[in-house]
Amino acid sequence: MMEKYAQKDNMFSFYLAEKGTVHYSINLENKGVFLEGLDDTKPLWALVDIFGKTEEISIVDEEAAKEAVEAFEKSVGNHKGDGDDDSDHSSRISFNDMRGTNIRLEDKHKVVRRKRNTFWNSLVFTSRPMVTNEMLFVEVLEVNAQYAGAMGFGVTACDPAKLASDTEKTGLPDNADILVMKRSELSEYWKLSREIKVPSSGDKLSFMITEEGNVHYDVNGAGSIVLLNVDLNIGPLWALFDVYGSTQAIRLLGVMKCEDTLRQVEHAEEEDDLDDVLMGTKPKQAELDHDTECSMCYKKERPKDSVVYPCAHVCLCHLCAIKLKKYIPKAYCPVCSSPVKEVIRLLAF
Repeated sequence: MMEKYAQKDNMFSFYLAEKGTVHYSINLENKGVFLEGLDDTKPLWALVDIFGKTEEISIVDEEAAKEAVEAFEKSVGNHKGDGDDDSDHSSRISFNDMRGTNIRLEDKHKVVRRKRNTFWNSLVFTSRPMVTNEMLFVEVLEVNAQYAGAMGFGVTACDPAKLASDTEKTGLPDNADILVMKRSELSEYWKLSREIKVPSSGDKLSFMITEEGNVHYDVNGAGSIVLLNVDLNIGPLWALFDVYGSTQAIRLLGVMKCEDTLRQVEHAEEEDDLDDVLMGTKPKQAELDHDTECSMCYKKERPKDSVVYPCAHVCLCHLCAIKLKKYIPKAYCPVCSSPVKEVIRLLAF
């Protein structure tokens, strides 16, 4: 929970919805998804850490609780069908039902796995189009050294639902490159790159489309490269993966918005609080040089000032640290790939 919300008399509401998703609101205003992926088939107890400047809390009476539930249900109803205009909805992503015949969907469409003894006809799509400056995270779950070649990544302006109806009888071709070539001949927009190095099991990959149309690709936070250049004037672009060759299974970890909303610091005495960080203001304590850029957004204007626990790597700016904790339940350190239990901001005094 962000520190700015810790104000006296604020009322927080938490609502466990279907499929193990916890929504939350503040003063009856829906703030979106707080947690995802909980096992709601078993009893769940709420726990609260009264931490930092919060000293005392109380549970509201039944009437106030009922009012909060009604406000939440009304808010959810108002957002149905809004698509990407709902920021919390757009922050969620999974794999589309449309896929190659050799692909199995697992774990609520978060994992795709190629069948044993196969090496192609393994194309998969995201459930919704990508958004510029949105970083898409993927983990390689399994590799098979029996096969050569690496996974492919690309984008298409063709809605996978339309593709499903077009290929209902014939199915997708074995070779994804043939599909891309044939559909492009129909004046559809398709781009596919195989310039991804052969991954290892446990590798964390990220993909992001910038406002200039450059598709950035990164492995384990080692530094991004431009994989493709795409035309953003075409319209919505769905991401596609060809789980080909040595890549046997991948998991979609989630997405994170990486907008550059940096504003210049005009006064040295400006307060360095959380709101400033969320707006992109660089912390006053940090020295800006080539060794301090964040390992996730790679913006030199946002120096790394947050340590990943328990591996103790100082590799994230505070904005990315906040989003990492909020949007990616199974996060990994971009330096060493060890699981993240907490991210702590370092302040110099």
